Amino acid sequence: MEWQFVLHAIASHLPSWESLAALAGAASAIAAFWTIRSTNHTKENERLLKHATQTLERAYEAIADGNDRVPPDPDRLAWLTAARLIVEYRETKKMISDKSIFRECESHEEYWRHQFYIWLSPLEMGAVGFYQAGPIDKTSAVVVHSFADWPDDRVDPLSIYETPQVAIDRLGVSRLWHSLKTYLRIP
Repeated sequence: MEWQFVLHAIASHLPSWESLAALAGAASAIAAFWTIRSTNHTKENERLLKHATQTLERAYEAIADGNDRVPPDPDRLAWLTAARLIVEYRETKKMISDKSIFRECESHEEYWRHQFYIWLSPLEMGAVGFYQAGPIDKTSAVVVHSFADWPDDRVDPLSIYETPQVAIDRLGVSRLWHSLKTYLRIP
């Protein structure tokens, strides 16, 4: 008799099966909402990444115009277009909130920064006449060139290897790379 009393006392304090089913349904709906929201957030960030990457590609195409590895033509409109697209890229990049997608965006940026740098490197010394020939809009020249430069606030990922010897110790150099081993004076 005591057990029946204890079981009845416990059962009287528990919610009904209908209440439990309603709570489970509500929990399921909340979980579905968060899943949909998270998926939409990821899709939005992926869409922003695609737009940012395409914008850098278009900026390079605008200024390069198919003439790889030579300085670009002093085409005022091409430089303005490239600069505007670089600004658009930077604004789009700011909108990416997912850390892994943001990191991927920065990887694309680094690739395109290098492409711009290679393209612009012949203009490093004494090419003032080049800018006057367009004439190249001064603001667009600053935007394009600043994009091609390594940002002052960016940490070089190679800095984890304090010296070449640290890189050798951590990574090793395969015997296949005889010329590199000779250059590094590795026996």
